[in-house]
Amino acid sequence: IGQNLRHSAKELTSGYTRELPAIMVREAIANAKDAIAVKGQHGRIHVDINDDGFTISDNGNGMSRDELETVFSDLHSSGKTDDPDATGGKGIGKATYMLGGEHFKVTTVKEINGKKIRTTMEGTPEDFMEHVDVKEEVVPDSTETFTSITTKFTPDQVKAMAGTYARNMYRDIQSNSRDLPGHLGK
Repeated sequence: IGQNLRHSAKELTSGYTRELPAIMVREAIANAKDAIAVKGQHGRIHVDINDDGFTISDNGNGMSRDELETVFSDLHSSGKTDDPDATGGKGIGKATYMLGGEHFKVTTVKEINGKKIRTTMEGTPEDFMEHVDVKEEVVPDSTETFTSITTKFTPDQVKAMAGTYARNMYRDIQSNSRDLPGHLGK
């Protein structure tokens, strides 16, 4: 199974006509857009791109430990298959930012049984193919629900981000995100 997963991960993170960092950001924004749909006009997405990688955060309802483990341990699960308005839904796009960089981290807060629970998992692509520990903690009730993903670029991807490419990618994200409800900020 490990060899098949490694082969699938390699296939899902290579062979694009654009540089992989741009694909990663696009896929992460698409997933954040789906997450904030429940918030209507109050949904927000925050995008932070820097030389080392990127972070995409949204104020959707967050994910429970079970949801997080399913979404990020099964490349073909998205939790969106029953949502006709969701983009994608096959669980493949997340592989670009989860397995295509050097390090990946997801943190989420969800209200469960009247308590706010923060759940975090992080590691290298190799870690995710083997086993990643999931950490949970109760946070103050005033904590907003959210999900935040961070991908650290590989050294080769950092080189690709240099110069005009980084500016063009940011411009592309801005122009392709006009239909996003809420706020898209840098």
